[in-house]
Amino acid sequence: MIHEFLTFIQTNNLLTANDKVLVAVSGGPDSVALMHLFTKTNYYFEIAHVNFKLRDDESDTDAEFVRLLAAQYAIKLHIVEFNTTLHAKEQKISVEMAARQLRYNWFNQLCLENNLTKIAIAHNNSDSVETMLLNLARGTGLKGLLGIKIKNKNIIRPLVFATRDKIETYLKTNNIPFKTDSTNLQNIYHRNKIRNQITPLFETINPSFKKTMYNNAANLLQTYKALNQVIKKAKKKSLIVDNNHITINLSLLKKFKPVNYYLYEILFPYGFNPHQTNKILKAAETQSGKKFLAPKYVLITHNGNIIIQKRKNAAKKIHWYFPEEFNKITLNLVENKQTTIEKIILPIQQTNYKQNTNNNIAFIDNRKLRYPLIIRKWNSGDYFYPLGMQSKKKLSDFFIDSKLSIIDKKKVTILESDGKIVWIIGFRLDNRYKITQSTTDVCKIVIS
Repeated sequence: MIHEFLTFIQTNNLLTANDKVLVAVSGGPDSVALMHLFTKTNYYFEIAHVNFKLRDDESDTDAEFVRLLAAQYAIKLHIVEFNTTLHAKEQKISVEMAARQLRYNWFNQLCLENNLTKIAIAHNNSDSVETMLLNLARGTGLKGLLGIKIKNKNIIRPLVFATRDKIETYLKTNNIPFKTDSTNLQNIYHRNKIRNQITPLFETINPSFKKTMYNNAANLLQTYKALNQVIKKAKKKSLIVDNNHITINLSLLKKFKPVNYYLYEILFPYGFNPHQTNKILKAAETQSGKKFLAPKYVLITHNGNIIIQKRKNAAKKIHWYFPEEFNKITLNLVENKQTTIEKIILPIQQTNYKQNTNNNIAFIDNRKLRYPLIIRKWNSGDYFYPLGMQSKKKLSDFFIDSKLSIIDKKKVTILESDGKIVWIIGFRLDNRYKITQSTTDVCKIVIS
């Protein structure tokens, strides 16, 4: 495996002889294998371990294991503890996002302080395949099917060539101990479901499924690079950029076929998702003044063109938008009042949604949700399909029917998915997201 490791580094130009590497070591099999492989090379490296204090004694045990590992191999160790939950609350982000932010900020700080040039992360081939399948299920474009990037600025992933099974075989063959994160065995997150249930099913059809997917990603990358050249040409021809906004000349963009694909590639960096693209294209051709919202940008159709500009006070309107891995967080949805939001994914058999009378609990058909979800204040012009109704209703009319005062209306927040209202929090669910006979997984969201 050491030969494959060195060949992969050299083929992809991940390191030079002068690079000094910071290897992230959690204590799990992948990171321990990565560290051990580096001990067999001539590259200078140090290791870093983050204790996020999220798994009680298990977190501390992992940290101690890495200390002993560093001492055994006489490698310089950097170790830090973070109150990840507190950081998430202060920044109003998910715990997963907080952990990522803390980890990479600290890694980059270590590189500056210790004259290290690269950060090595232990993502493997199996992680990359899981990412591809997850993105495929979410409905991303071609870019989402490329797997995990081997190199991204100063971050390298030298283990992407190896499957998880190959790594564990390497560890067992060399009698190298490692720690197992107990949460990896729980099918709470979609990634774990793909890892523990879906990928093994594909392997019954094709035993070399992971290798095949890895080759698919390599082929798709070449396709993406070729397409990217044409996309750059389309942008150059059809975009006018100034300090305040971006204008897309739709008549010029239509010279590139299919136009909806090129439009999506242009809009994606501004936070607009593929499900909005066709609606935007249709609106641009038929009406002026139609607005579409992304977390940080607003898109307006105007005389057959498309205008994109930053949202004013976007941070105030959107309290939080969170990824699929979200579990629990505390926000200030109402001024001077902390609100805890918890998401639980359950099989429908384990829910009592029919008996629910609590307006602060929503049972949602999980398969209908598109991430990231958004929690924001309601806007004038918002509408939804009230639970039990087939026709849409403006929120302003719903509030009148509910006899809400002006003060109460200002406090109302909504849960949004893919530009659609899922739930007027504390009041009513949208009929499009209700539990039906075909529902298998239920997303239970609790506000307290």
